[in-house]
Amino acid sequence: MFLVAGYDTTTSLLSFSSFLLAKHKDQQQRLRDELRQLVKENGCITYQGIIEAKLLEACLQETLRLYPPGIQLERACTKACSYVWAPKLLEWLGYTDSLFVDLYS
Repeated sequence: MFLVAGYDTTTSLLSFSSFLLAKHKDQQQRLRDELRQLVKENGCITYQGIIEAKLLEACLQETLRLYPPGIQLERACTKACSYVWAPKLLEWLGYTDSLFVDLYS
């Protein structure tokens, strides 16, 4: 399950980042320029070069912000607690129930 989940999130990130770069040609050109400069300096793309590519990092982080790979979190109550924003929530849920949080809401 771990490998399948890892492949799915990587595929999602690469697909959505390609989509966004296709929509925003100016950013695509800036990223290409950054990567070409990286190759020009090092002769090839290296691990250290990828780490130092700031625009690449920014593009991937923005893609993850817009299209998070996990759309739902599951949490379980383990003890009684009270929140000002939802005082009746735990009375309604019960202490062993699961709570699903939609990340897009």
